[in-house]
Amino acid sequence: MFIGEDSLLFLVLLVLLLYQLQNCLKIIYNEVAIVVINTLDIVFGHQSKNWIFGWSVDARRLRKG
Repeated sequence: MFIGEDSLLFLVLLVLLLYQLQNCLKIIYNEVAIVVINTLDIVFGHQSKNWIFGWSVDARRLRKG
């Protein structure tokens, strides 16, 4: 099946658009996560970070012994 130049250009642009959208979603996700963590930090104090990432804190304690 022959793909015309217009179809090929459309596919390339579609791939680039999806790639940029993925990057934008990552940035938005990171910003939302920062806002949520900071909000919980204000509401619950510094213990909120330990609550959110408690599994990683516990894992570090286990590694240290």
